Amino acid sequence: MYIIDFDNTLFNTTNPPNSFRDVRVAELNKIGISEELYQETYFVARNHGDKDLCLYSDERHAEVLSERGFDKNRVLEVLDKTISEYILPNYLYADTINFLETLKKTGQPMILFSLGDPEFQYLKIKGSGIEKYFDRVFMDSRPKTEVLKEILDFISDKEIWFINDRMSENIEIAKNFPEIKVVQKISGHNTLEEYEASGVPYFRTLTEINKYIENYKYRLYGTNYSGTNN
Repeated sequence: MYIIDFDNTLFNTTNPPNSFRDVRVAELNKIGISEELYQETYFVARNHGDKDLCLYSDERHAEVLSERGFDKNRVLEVLDKTISEYILPNYLYADTINFLETLKKTGQPMILFSLGDPEFQYLKIKGSGIEKYFDRVFMDSRPKTEVLKEILDFISDKEIWFINDRMSENIEIAKNFPEIKVVQKISGHNTLEEYEASGVPYFRTLTEINKYIENYKYRLYGTNYSGTNN
């Protein structure tokens, strides 16, 4: 089984240049909202009084910006342009589709696991066109370790891979769920020295992660491994 994160793993949410965030900042700047104000109000909208939850949505962000003197409907109009199904596929990493197609061919179950407001996350996932590769999609505002425990209670797969960008989550999951093979997708939030010290395998691209998984399975199954479910 493959459990795969969405933001900054399959979809370039915040890593410059030309990320989803970059485009949204640029569009809001046209109506007088600076990058600094965007980020400040983003965190308010994201946490919404609870640092343990991820509650961001365009509606919440527009509401927070309206409290700073901006027209809520105008902000929503601008943000809505950046989440069109004609634009969202552009934010997928160049090797995302090939990565997903390769894993799909193994015949193993694939779960998309996304942290955030379910409605907002689903807009991004559906609009980017990758929902079809997954057997199930989990979107939750709670910490990933909490949701992952619930997922594992209902599955019996002997081999479980977890692919994610956020180092703090990866370290915690590797520690608390030793039965899971955790692989990190490098993002701009940590240094290479920190990735090295984490003790969890890490790679710059999904293509490299794919090769790592294939090599692991080849060593495990030998010549019997053909890239299909064993």
